[in-house]
Amino acid sequence: MKRSGFKRKPQTPTVALPVAQDGGLTYHPYQRRGKSAKRPVAPKKPSVSKIKKECDKLIKDIIKIRDKNICQRCGKLTSGSDCHGSHVIPVSAGNKLAFDEMNLKVLCTYHHLQWWHKNPIEASAWFEKKFPDRAAYLEANRGIKQMKLLDWLQLRDKLRERYAEVLNVK
Repeated sequence: MKRSGFKRKPQTPTVALPVAQDGGLTYHPYQRRGKSAKRPVAPKKPSVSKIKKECDKLIKDIIKIRDKNICQRCGKLTSGSDCHGSHVIPVSAGNKLAFDEMNLKVLCTYHHLQWWHKNPIEASAWFEKKFPDRAAYLEANRGIKQMKLLDWLQLRDKLRERYAEVLNVK
């Protein structure tokens, strides 16, 4: 069956033209590569989630060095995936103390998952007895702080400096 007045246009293949990059400058594919064709490319804005992940890794490495990879509950030397950086006041309770050294301790996998999270009343009583000055500090500084990108960048820089300090002391 033939339709009257209907003609199909031939399909032309679409090809994506590459954009050449030269030292942070971008050339448009239809322009010559002269001085007039170069346009500056804006630097990427750092991602807050990537900065948070880096801060989390830095603070956990700092406390593992501080506690010498020894479980604070049983005294066992831990390493690798058996060495957990555990928060005293959970991150979900507010991020003000999430990256504070006083809020973290090293626990082995068993004591972190089977004891700390399953017996919070007993665990907090143990923490207050073993670390009374840290418990008082945490109670006094508890709260929520809204952080902007600049705050995260400053925190990351402080943690990098602290990490370098701890490595040099070791």
